Formats: sequence, structure tokens, C-alpha cells
Amino acid sequence: MGWIKGAQNSTTYLNQDCLAIDLISEYNQIDHQTLKTACKEFVKETRARGQQHTAQNNEQMWHCTNNSLTKQAKAKVLSYCKDYKIYNNGNKKIAAPLLYKTVMGLATLDSNAPH
Repeated sequence: MGWIKGAQNSTTYLNQDCLAIDLISEYNQIDHQTLKTACKEFVKETRARGQQHTAQNNEQMWHCTNNSLTKQAKAKVLSYCKDYKIYNNGNKKIAAPLLYKTVMGLATLDSNAPH
């Protein structure tokens, strides 16, 4: 089914009001902590979805998002790594949905900044 459909999707989550939102088009409709809790289910190998296809989708989404950033954007996003990394057995692992939310939040801030 891929990233956006089925039980293994990486882009649809329940927000704090229990409404299903699409992270790509509605990234601002879910708070960070709610999304982080959902991401732990597939980022942490010992969690329910850690060994499923969702974990692979997370890896692919991370690569896609990271490869779309310029060097300047990567440097800026890196300073927010605590917002998109989750500890897994003592190691930090990137949660792609959190990375996407971080990138979009920074892009929104930049576009609203006075020039």
C-alpha cells in the first residue's frame, strides 16, 4: 500500500482530537507530542510496529525528505534534531514524520519572516 494507505502508512495519524489527519497536507493539525508518541510505535524495534513494513517506510521517507534538502536547509534542520530523533536502545533514530513536521515548520517560519 505504500506510505499513504493501509495499516503500514507513514503519513496518516490521529491528532490530539482523535481526528485522522494527513501529515503531508495537514502537518500543523497535529501537535509534536502526539505525533512523537505515534512514531515510537515503529521507530522503536521493541514496539508493536517496529518490525513491520512501517519501519521500512519510515526509513524511505527519511531518505526522501533528507535528499530533498539543500546543504543550508540540512544545517538548519540539524540544529532541531531533538525534535525528530527518538531513542532506540540507547541510539537516536530519526522519525521521518517528525523530521517532515520540523522541516515544514521551519519553512513556514522562513516564509513569514520579513524580508
